Amino acid sequence: MAKKLEVDIIPKSFKLQWHITERCNFRCKHCYQENYDTPEINLGQMEEILQQFVDLLKKWKIPSSLASLAITGGEPFLYKDFYPFLAKVYKYSGNYKWGLMSNGSFVDRENIKILKLFKINDFQVSLEGLEENNDKIRGKGNFQKTIEALKILIKGGIHASVSLTITKENINDIFPLAKLLSEIRVNSFLVRRLVPRGAGFQLILLEPQEIASLFKEVEKAGKLFSQKKTYLRIPFSCDNFFLRTDFIDSAGKRYCAVLGGRILTLLPNGDVLPCRRLPIKIGNILKNSFENIFYCDKIKEMRGLKNVPEFCQNNCHNFSNCFGGAKCVTYAYSGRLDIPDIQCPKAYNKLDKDLLIKNPL
Repeated sequence: MAKKLEVDIIPKSFKLQWHITERCNFRCKHCYQENYDTPEINLGQMEEILQQFVDLLKKWKIPSSLASLAITGGEPFLYKDFYPFLAKVYKYSGNYKWGLMSNGSFVDRENIKILKLFKINDFQVSLEGLEENNDKIRGKGNFQKTIEALKILIKGGIHASVSLTITKENINDIFPLAKLLSEIRVNSFLVRRLVPRGAGFQLILLEPQEIASLFKEVEKAGKLFSQKKTYLRIPFSCDNFFLRTDFIDSAGKRYCAVLGGRILTLLPNGDVLPCRRLPIKIGNILKNSFENIFYCDKIKEMRGLKNVPEFCQNNCHNFSNCFGGAKCVTYAYSGRLDIPDIQCPKAYNKLDKDLLIKNPL
């Protein structure tokens, strides 16, 4: 009998992804954002929120090794009190690992020194393939600038990660890019699926069989780099873990982090989402607490079996590792949470155009 999701879960690990600003100096073609200048929370309120986050981690008894704070934007360096805010993050950092998700354009040798003083655990930038494909999406000249930023991070002794979003156009760039990243000693390379939302709706999704074949190769590449004892690791993330062929995992839970109760996302105006890639507002931190929001009816419903597809429960031996796949991708494409992942090769031979929503988010 397949295991059930825990609606009133006390998480064993937890991540807060905090978008401190929507201001950005890039206009990437797959960006989720629709606005670039929304109200921002002041520094005093930011510290109150940090304290509340830490209090909840302590109440849940989550060790610092399994708690994380990811600070992003927009471009986080554009937040008006960026460094004073990082000082607050450092003040509480004995309770969590923390990192930045940035486009890398503000990286230089001086601010790297500051980040090291604040004991940053990870700095993630994005690349969308090799130079031609990356610059089509992220802007001319930005591939080389990002590579230089990575070299500065690595030389400065900071753990550096790269995230890539898959499209039809860049699939042939993944492995040459992985080789390049390995050569410059990048630590982690995340290959993420496209969430067709906002500007990203114009990009082309891979068909179910294509995505399955690709991730078999990604899995092989990850094992190969690991065996060669290089710096680079190619981990699976929650949006594509159901595509793994090897499901042995000590943590036991790598399905959608929303279903597992392992994540919340905080936006610059205080709105809270289950995940940045799943834009369903479940509360506002300026009006309610993290704990009340985490256990509100709206998100408890998402963690229950109501939105877990019957097809998956009845037809898939891997159901308990998956629970229907990545809700973010499926919701963006169809506007539904109760159907199998739209790129699952066990459920679909091809993308079902009848499920495609007519008015993309």
